Amino acid sequence: MNEFEKPNVDKARNVIHLRGLPLSATPADVLRLTRQAGKGGLSKIADVKLDYRRFIPTGAAFITMTDANYVEDAVKTLRDTQMATLPLRAYRAPEQHAHPRLRGVSGRAEAAERAVLDGNGGGGGVNPKACDVVLYGLPGMITPLALRRHLRKLGLVEVAPNGEPMCDVVKIEPPKKTFTSVSKHLVRLKSPAEAHTLVRRLHMTYFIPEIWQTKYLMRARVVY
Repeated sequence: MNEFEKPNVDKARNVIHLRGLPLSATPADVLRLTRQAGKGGLSKIADVKLDYRRFIPTGAAFITMTDANYVEDAVKTLRDTQMATLPLRAYRAPEQHAHPRLRGVSGRAEAAERAVLDGNGGGGGVNPKACDVVLYGLPGMITPLALRRHLRKLGLVEVAPNGEPMCDVVKIEPPKKTFTSVSKHLVRLKSPAEAHTLVRRLHMTYFIPEIWQTKYLMRARVVY
């Protein structure tokens, strides 16, 4: 059986919401859990996406089954399962509004401006492939272009022959009626290795400390 099979039924009926996961869990961890659950592991798994709130993991995941007839048994099996000694809670997921398909940086930027790209739900709404990093704690006035050039200066992204940094950056606007002096950005890189390198270099470090001292403490996470 392939690692992920193609679903053949309405997703509103064949999705499980699994809660109680460690915040550090990845889709691969959840998939491994399903293979070890019960007596022989769960089959008919089509997809696994982490559940995010503004690109921060919530400790939950959406598991899509290829056949809705297997959902109830899978829910019962998962309710008897633990991860890192944490008891898990599983439910058939309610129908959810699908995020629009966002093509390229322009599509994601337009969605962010319209508050469609809010980083909520399965995969944060961006269908990540471990190439996306959410970077927050930056100055509120910084633009995506300025951040791209800053990452190029730090040597954290590939550079095209024309000198442009080979990454996409989208600024995630705060919720309406919310004031914040810092900003959050989604950075899409060329590979998972590049994304993990960026996180290791920038997480819990200060943004340009020679100018801002300790005013802006950055946090970075790979979005899976």
